[in-house]
Amino acid sequence: MKIIAILILAVVFIILAWIIGQTDDDKYDMIEASATIDRVVYSDTGNAMYYVTFLENGKTITGQSIYYSSSTKALNGGDDVAINYFYTKGGNVRVIILDNTLKPCMNSLKSLSRVLLYISVILFIVAGYLFAGRIA
Repeated sequence: MKIIAILILAVVFIILAWIIGQTDDDKYDMIEASATIDRVVYSDTGNAMYYVTFLENGKTITGQSIYYSSSTKALNGGDDVAINYFYTKGGNVRVIILDNTLKPCMNSLKSLSRVLLYISVILFIVAGYLFAGRIA
């Protein structure tokens, strides 16, 4: 029974790692533009998300950035920034601010995906060890 529970947990971690890996913005066609920060929203942990306004074919567009770590430089409303933006499958505009001093929180999601895969491998090894102990 322990072996089955460990195997199920390992599979769940692999599925979670895959889902987290699907949040990668690299799969979208990015468009570069200049934008102005409208407002800054801070999460409970202090991480910052920015709303920016830019022009696309003469039309004013407002987009939401990804979250950036609270340990990096904060930008303020009214600041001009260079951005890459894309449209999500739902039609929302997502923005990545091109500033080397900002650390995207998405990098931590990629790390989490790898950690979950490592844990899955360890769980498979433990399950194999327990299974081998039953046979012997």
